[in-house]
Amino acid sequence: MNTAMPIPVFVPNLKRRTDRKESIMREFEGRQEFSLHVVEAIEHQVGAIGLWQTILQILQHFVSDEDDFIILCEDDHYFTGAYTTEKLLHAISIATERNADLLLGGVSGFSSVLPVAGELYWVEKFSGLQFTVIFRRFFQRIIAAPMENFNAADYHMSDLTADKMLIYPAFSAQKEFGYSDATPKNAEAGKVTQYFEQVAERLQILNNVSAFYSKMPAQSTVPEDHTNICIPVYLLINEQQHAALASAEKTFADRKEFEHRKIKNQSAHPIAALQACVADAAAQDDDIIIICREGHVFSDAYSKDYLLQNIIAAYQQGAALLAGDAEMFGFAMPISENRYWVNEVKGWHLLVIFSKVFRQILDEPWDNDTLPDDFLSTTSSNKMLLYPFISQTTDNPMSTSGWLPPARQRLIGIRSAYNKYLNETVCM
Repeated sequence: MNTAMPIPVFVPNLKRRTDRKESIMREFEGRQEFSLHVVEAIEHQVGAIGLWQTILQILQHFVSDEDDFIILCEDDHYFTGAYTTEKLLHAISIATERNADLLLGGVSGFSSVLPVAGELYWVEKFSGLQFTVIFRRFFQRIIAAPMENFNAADYHMSDLTADKMLIYPAFSAQKEFGYSDATPKNAEAGKVTQYFEQVAERLQILNNVSAFYSKMPAQSTVPEDHTNICIPVYLLINEQQHAALASAEKTFADRKEFEHRKIKNQSAHPIAALQACVADAAAQDDDIIIICREGHVFSDAYSKDYLLQNIIAAYQQGAALLAGDAEMFGFAMPISENRYWVNEVKGWHLLVIFSKVFRQILDEPWDNDTLPDDFLSTTSSNKMLLYPFISQTTDNPMSTSGWLPPARQRLIGIRSAYNKYLNETVCM
């Protein structure tokens, strides 16, 4: 890696935005580690497209052949108190060793992250090109990227590579100017500041999650004699839906590891029905129960041992909920080969509920507008998602055509990043 100073920094700036130009020049004044180039941005009726065209111009015409990397910087950037030259060079060195395409010094949003080394994190998706190190290996992919379905320059760049790293605490934040050329919705006063503050809060939460699970066992052994283990199962299906109820009962009929229990008044609100199931389980002093929704069938990944091993390990890790599938989830972090901590999970069809959260479910307030998945997400921060999924729906079975639903695509991508960057350093 060529780490010769100064580092070339390119700042797109619309000619009429003299206030931003003056601000960014003051920000870099006296910083000998950088060579600042303010580039006149290309005007376009869609600001994001103009920014992208300017980025292409920089890579094709302004970058020296000797530059192993450059920094792309927004003209509303300012350095935070976390920045030092030594920290930046150290981060660039680690990102180079790990073959990263992008190193992000400050973002306004992200999906999942995984701690890699020190203050560096792998990031799944991000928003904000506030202070972005772009490595030469990635130049041509940006230049060759198609513009179909273009939405925003940061999203577009994020989608082009899985090899992205984020610095935290952030080196860069966004100065308020009261307007945004690339993203008009961010013109509201205080909006961008709020984004960067939320990023810091969420990263701290994920740091805490990683530290919590790193102290706990990731795997467990199923007892040799588990022939008598029988898990109570409740079906959240309206009693009047006779065909759906019969189909669900048939799914469990020949599986001796489950005990199907029936609860009256299944025509009530889904949360009331859920609470009725939990109240029944609490009255019978159950340690765990399974809740199933209409349409559930077991996937090919299901086996009794696979389920029991993950239930036991999740219990030992203090889990409150373990979802057997999902249509959507928020942040996800691998905590074992097959389990992910998630901050929220939606669209599940099989859910394991542990007794530690029974009372919270019974006491948690709700109204008729509360969605069951949102309700459950508020009951505990210790929620897990099992993958490969053990549940699939009758109208949406596992794809054999090569296409995968978004939730599965995301979990595969996060697992791939874990295996590539973190297999010996995080959680497991």
